[in-house]
Amino acid sequence: MRTILSWRGNGLTWLPSANSGDYVAFLGRMSPEKRPDRAISIARALVITLKIAAKVDRVDEAYFRAKIAPLLDGPGVELSRGEVRPSNCTNRIPCNG
Repeated sequence: MRTILSWRGNGLTWLPSANSGDYVAFLGRMSPEKRPDRAISIARALVITLKIAAKVDRVDEAYFRAKIAPLLDGPGVELSRGEVRPSNCTNRIPCNG
């Protein structure tokens, strides 16, 4: 079962999907508060692919370049910059199953 991890302001929410898959997804903003670095390290520790669909706000560009971009060079991480909305869901990163 594929699982999507979502930060909803007051805590983490796991959104299970009925579709089978061999990856987890990080959806949201690339910011220190959302901790995409932790998502990357957890996925690598579990040896599971992490698909990231996230926007990078102007205020977080330096954080992204310094802390996140270097982590993307390693195995098991796929990045699609931008927000995921129902209008732009794909097979690569579906919105909810």
